[in-house]
Amino acid sequence: MKLIKTILIAIISLLMLVSSFGCADPSALPRDDQSGVVIGGEDHSTVPAAETATHGRDLATLREQCPQYFGLSVMKGLEIYVCSFAPDNFQYRIMEGTNRIKTDEEISVLPGLTSEEVKTILATYDIGSESITIIASRNPLSSYYYEIDGEYANKVSEQFGGMYRVMTLTDQGTPLDSN
Repeated sequence: MKLIKTILIAIISLLMLVSSFGCADPSALPRDDQSGVVIGGEDHSTVPAAETATHGRDLATLREQCPQYFGLSVMKGLEIYVCSFAPDNFQYRIMEGTNRIKTDEEISVLPGLTSEEVKTILATYDIGSESITIIASRNPLSSYYYEIDGEYANKVSEQFGGMYRVMTLTDQGTPLDSN
């Protein structure tokens, strides 16, 4: 019974990992924001890595490939969850604001975005920067370990010009306000 449970957990984890990349178009694979290196797969696109890493997908492509990020309610603001899969590599997911921290499962099933893609999506919303919170967390599917501390929060904040409040999560999921 324990073996079956272990196998099921492994299968679910693998499915969550595959779905976290969320896009069939190779040019839309998640990339390291700095180097443009594809994370978690081979790149067969003809788009230069540096161009994709800098600019990401355009609005029309994002609407087509990631429709779950459009039309979100902004009544309680928006939350941008960020995690890393390598040093100085950030992957973002946008969710409606609530009065609770989202579970790993809720976060990891969404396709990852670059900071430029997040900026493109946020520009479609009529929402002030005070209603957007970045929440730094760890992706349970990543083998990369990093400290979520003030230095990490500052690196994340720099990706958005310091415009948004950044919160960090302790290992128990308790929010710590870093701004």
